[in-house]
Order: sequence, then C-alpha cells, then structure tokens
Amino acid sequence: MALQKGGIHAIDVVDFDYGPNNAYWHTTDDTIDKVSAASLKIVGDVAVALVRSQ
Repeated sequence: MALQKGGIHAIDVVDFDYGPNNAYWHTTDDTIDKVSAASLKIVGDVAVALVRSQ
C-alpha cells in the first residue's frame, strides 16, 4: 500500500462479498446500510488487537 510505503500504518478494509456478485461495490448502491455489521466487528477486533500489540 502507498500509505505503508510512506511509513503510515494503514488497514485496507475490503468486503469481497458485497452484494450479489459484488454488485454494490463502487456503485451508487455502495452505501453504509449494505455493510455487514459482523464483518465490521471482525475488522475492528483485528485493528484493536494490532494497536494493543504495538
């Protein structure tokens, strides 16, 4: 990632199952109401664990 190459810690959050056949990704239907709360929790848990381990 460009940010990491620049020395900035970053996490890229991508949902590879975002709507039927990823139909919502980068469209006008790509809105917060379609994001999986369960997926966000997993990402949040990983981010917190990473910060705590530093």
